[in-house]
Amino acid sequence: MFGLVFFTHQSRQCFARVVGVTGAIILSAGVIFPQSASVMDDQEAARILNVSPWVRIVSPTRSSDPFQFHETTVLWESSVVVRQALIKAYGPGSVQQYGEAYYVISVSFFPVASGAPPNSHANSAEELAEELLELCRASAHLTSGKVKRPALKVAPYLRGDQRILFFLFPRDPRIDPGEKEVTFEIHLPTLGGGVLDLKARFKPREMVYLGQPDL
Repeated sequence: MFGLVFFTHQSRQCFARVVGVTGAIILSAGVIFPQSASVMDDQEAARILNVSPWVRIVSPTRSSDPFQFHETTVLWESSVVVRQALIKAYGPGSVQQYGEAYYVISVSFFPVASGAPPNSHANSAEELAEELLELCRASAHLTSGKVKRPALKVAPYLRGDQRILFFLFPRDPRIDPGEKEVTFEIHLPTLGGGVLDLKARFKPREMVYLGQPDL
């Protein structure tokens, strides 16, 4: 048991203002990062996973109705500091190895079952799940400047009590660390003809760890 706490929106804002940890670097986002993973404690890991430039908390919306979905956590998991925080919080087995060829974005508690695969030929729950995952993959993009990257792969995972989808995007061409904004988005067709939209904006200029871009 690692004692990691995930926060409400209000407590995230409060937590982001905490300062004064010895041996830490304070970034422009107001989040404190340790200089070495060996000194990362539970609170520092919680900051990284809750109130840092590498995480966005958003609520999906559906165009066909005003239904309010639960908050979804979008995490930039190919970041070194994020992976260190995940290991601290959940143990070594919590980090998936996808190699250096991808930018990896994870989405927790995304309502995949809302999707409606066109012309479905599924004959079982397993086949329907595969069709839904493929629909999610085809509906996801990572955009920086004029480059719109399609998701190459999507994979489900269970981390603690969190249902997670990993989205893998090509690093070629690489994102410019000076880019003003990078947008991760999903536009998932749903039953009834609507679209489930999720959009998370990241700022690469703030995604710096120990003086180096960390994407």
